[in-house]
Amino acid sequence: MALKAIVKVGSVTNLSDARYCAGMGVDMLGFDINPASPEYINPRKFQEITGWVAGVKLVGEAHGLSEEDIRAQLVQYELDCLEITDLSLLESLKHTDLTFIIKATTEASLNTAMTVAKNTPAVAYIFAELNDQLTVKQVVSARSDLALLVGYDVNPDQTEGLLATKEVNGFALKGSQEVKPGFKDYDELADMLEALETDD
Repeated sequence: MALKAIVKVGSVTNLSDARYCAGMGVDMLGFDINPASPEYINPRKFQEITGWVAGVKLVGEAHGLSEEDIRAQLVQYELDCLEITDLSLLESLKHTDLTFIIKATTEASLNTAMTVAKNTPAVAYIFAELNDQLTVKQVVSARSDLALLVGYDVNPDQTEGLLATKEVNGFALKGSQEVKPGFKDYDELADMLEALETDD
């Protein structure tokens, strides 16, 4: 299956989500590597989950961690990308072999992220998280030089219009907990991914 936009599904906590999303053709799966987070995935579970999927980039979501903590976590996970909010970490971490996603939650942080990213080849994506401080209108007027992902508050009916702006290159979606092991409700994910399927 092919999708018409870049898709990252973050906060993955179970094999069901990982396999479903990989099968649907998403580009990236994100895993929270902050031990203080309720969605934290420890290295052992990360290996158990990712051992069953192929063809996707693995993202470590490192929000709320210091540089020292991130470096300690990186040796325990085999990652392709690192997602951060704190831009001060970029200079010290950019020499790793990882590609970076910068997450922005305000118009000011989005503009700063775009400025910093221009001078940092290791940054490949900017993720604009929509909220009461960062609106769709602000995002599409941002004129990013990098691949710009928008989430989480996007519905399937908005995808075509956002992609038509040429400023939005993809979407950030979010995994969810299993009802019980092996049993999940995929309605929200399925609706978004089906809206992004290519016609051929």
